[in-house]
Amino acid sequence: MLYWAVSKVAKKQKNVVQEVASEPMARAEYEVDLIINSNYKFIDIGHDLVKYLCNLIGFDEDATHWIILAVREGISNAIKHGNQCDLMKKVIVRMSYQDNKLSVIIEDEGVGFDPAKVQNPLLPENLLKSTGRGIFYIKSFMDDVEYEFKDKSGTILKMKKQHQPA
Repeated sequence: MLYWAVSKVAKKQKNVVQEVASEPMARAEYEVDLIINSNYKFIDIGHDLVKYLCNLIGFDEDATHWIILAVREGISNAIKHGNQCDLMKKVIVRMSYQDNKLSVIIEDEGVGFDPAKVQNPLLPENLLKSTGRGIFYIKSFMDDVEYEFKDKSGTILKMKKQHQPA
């Protein structure tokens, strides 16, 4: 099962603003919501949506690449570690752009985790491990990263990236 929606809230034409979306989205210039089953096949859809949104916003190719990697990693972590690949559980991805800032929220339905227990991938004993770099990558690629935990019913990853318009 897959749901998605893209909305352009306000559009300027000759200094006239026309409202083209419903009231709940009226604060963000762009908002994209994606709900997927916990299936790796859907990561590419998240990739394509964030790429499309970054292009609409005007992020350069390099910034877009790093944002896409962070979102892919966040979705992958939600599927694998959060929802344990349970196809009945959903991953929700919300992207919005407002005040020159892209916000991405990825939510799963798992039991959560303790970020303090995630090993540092840069320590010598972890350098050759094939896992454990996702959170490090996300924090490296995005300007602001935080986690919220619902009482044993999911993790919410919040990421932000500032855009400097030309």
